Order: sequence, then structure tokens, then C-alpha cells
Amino acid sequence: MEIWEAIRDWLRTRFARLAPAQQETAHDMPVSMQVGQRFIEEVITFNGLVGVITSPSGRLPRKTAVVLTNIGASHRVGNHLLYVHLARSLAELGYCSIRFDSSTGYSRPTPEGMENDVYASSGIDDVRLAMDCLQSRCPCTQVTLAGLCSGAYFSYHAAILDMRVKGLILINLLTFQWHDGDSLELRIRDTNKSTDFYLRTVVEPQTWLRVLKGEVAVGRIAVALTKRLVQKLRKQFMSLLISASGKGERRGIVLQNFHHLLKRRVKVLFVFGADDASQDVVAAELGRDATGLKSPNLVQVDTVSWTDHTFTPLWAQAQLFSGIGQFMQKHFR
Repeated sequence: MEIWEAIRDWLRTRFARLAPAQQETAHDMPVSMQVGQRFIEEVITFNGLVGVITSPSGRLPRKTAVVLTNIGASHRVGNHLLYVHLARSLAELGYCSIRFDSSTGYSRPTPEGMENDVYASSGIDDVRLAMDCLQSRCPCTQVTLAGLCSGAYFSYHAAILDMRVKGLILINLLTFQWHDGDSLELRIRDTNKSTDFYLRTVVEPQTWLRVLKGEVAVGRIAVALTKRLVQKLRKQFMSLLISASGKGERRGIVLQNFHHLLKRRVKVLFVFGADDASQDVVAAELGRDATGLKSPNLVQVDTVSWTDHTFTPLWAQAQLFSGIGQFMQKHFR
């Protein structure tokens, strides 16, 4: 906020004579806006947080609403307006949604006074507050949580705690666990691309040309792949020890959490970019394409080819929105 105030003051000193004086109001924002006959958007403030509720226009909303959780340090619009377009596409299908700022944008910082804290523990409580807000404004009886990257992390943890959650959409999830002191930069370095991507491109001549030109961080990639291999071997070794001891299956905490979610009949959609490291993250805990959950009626996996981590290409966004829309209409009529 201080940056924008400094820019405003700088402009005032140089162009004050060109603009008529106006009375200033803090955080002056429109209350609501209707776009054609398709949807209505309303700016809402709740518990120190600011969000936008998008509702269908001219029809009664469905009983399931959607909470879109923050993507990293991006505010409620999402990367390249991803959440704006997703919320509006959901409204056209009859679903209310809320997208909101958590420790960023117009919202308050964390209880510790931090702004743009990507994996702040308070973010889970913020998601539940957004659910409260959405249910107070829309006639919904149940909620689906959806998020990309760190948004998927918050959706996963909030779903575990809150019985209102009946749907969970996890897009390019890069970690199930985050601890104070973890390095975001290190995590990003360790989760560049999927293992399949590296195995596929290692036989391509242009890859080796890039290596010779110094355009590929060979050492960093090797370290990341080694860590993944060690983690996989460790899990397989522990599984063999448990089987040999005759004490039955010992489930990891992530697998336990998902089994609890499935017992509650929570419907789960995983969305991966075809070359994204999120595939390895999920495979390490739940098996490749989450096959370890063994629940095809409740768990669905979608893969989008030729896109990046945040779905920058417009056609990739369209495919993402289509998949999410089909998932919602299949389970939440």
C-alpha cells in the first residue's frame, strides 16, 4: 500500500493542476456490478478480509458454492485473471463463488503482521472465514474448495477441518505439508518439472545443445531428482518392513487424511499440468494419479498438456474451466 501512496503523491506534485480536486475515501470500491445477463459481482469485506462474490444472474444459485483460495502472493484475481474467469464460468453454470485476499491486496496481514505470506498458518482460518461469508450471502448448504499451488495446499487443510466441505479441487499442488522455517525458494527449486518431463526430454538432441550452451541447470535438476528418488525408495522400504513384520499397512498422514475425506464422501479433483512437478508430489503420497486411494467414484484426475504451472495459455485455461465445470455438474447438481 505504501508503494501506491508514494506513486500517488509523486503524481500529485507534478500533475495536480491537470486534475480536478476530489474528496478522497480510503479503499473506495464499487459495491456490486452486473455484467450483462450472465452474473453479478459484489465486493465484500469480512473479518478484515476483502473478497468478491460472483453469483449467477437471473436464476437461483445451486446449493453448492465454491471458495477460490489464494495463489501464492497473488491477490484475489489470480495469476493473469485466472480466478476472475473461473468464477464467472462457474456463475454461468449456476454456482456462487468467492475469491478473496489473504494477507495480501486490500486484506489485513497475518496475526504476526506479515504480508504476502504464501503459506501462513492463518491462511487456513481465512479459508473457513470465507466459507462463513459465502454461506451468509448465498443460499448454499455445502462448499467446494478450489485452489492452485499454495491455494491447493490451503484447500486441502481446510477441507480436513471443516465438515461443510463436500468437494475439493487441487490444481498443481506442490506440497501437502509446510512448516515454519521452510524455504519457499528451496521448495520451488526442488519442484521444477515432473520426473516424466526430464526422462522424456533427456533423449532429445535440443536438450543436450542447451546443456552445452549452459542454459540448463544440470546440477540443480540432478539434486531435485535424487531427492525424489530417495523419498520414493524410503517409502517402498518402509512398506516392505511393515509387511514383513506382519503388523499390517501403515498409512502416512496424507493418505490417512484423504481416507477420512473419502469416508465423508468428499469428491476430489486433481488437476495437473502434464509436465508439472505436482504429479510427483501427489504420487509420492497417494500413488501415481492418486491410484492409492482406490476410489474412482470419488476421485478424478485431469491432466492438461502443454501448459505451465499457472495455466498462462488461454486455451489451457479454457480446458481447465471446462474440466472443473464438468466435475461440479457431475457431483453437485
